[in-house]
Amino acid sequence: MYFVTEYKVDALLDANKRKQVDFSNTSALGDMVQVASIPNAMYWDWHKQGILDDEAAFARKLNDSSLQHIRTNNLRV
Repeated sequence: MYFVTEYKVDALLDANKRKQVDFSNTSALGDMVQVASIPNAMYWDWHKQGILDDEAAFARKLNDSSLQHIRTNNLRV
């Protein structure tokens, strides 16, 4: 038996795209800059895989070009 859960993330991804467009590399950056906004299901999947506990693995995920739609700017982590 398999259980499949589907999530609608269109609104989150659209908001991320707007933030990417509005982000300015030339403005002053503070200590805390949002670089991504990930769906809840993705967060828990990464948690289960141990990615959130490994800084290098987490940075690789955030910098992965195939996950560009979760990014809110173009800074590298």
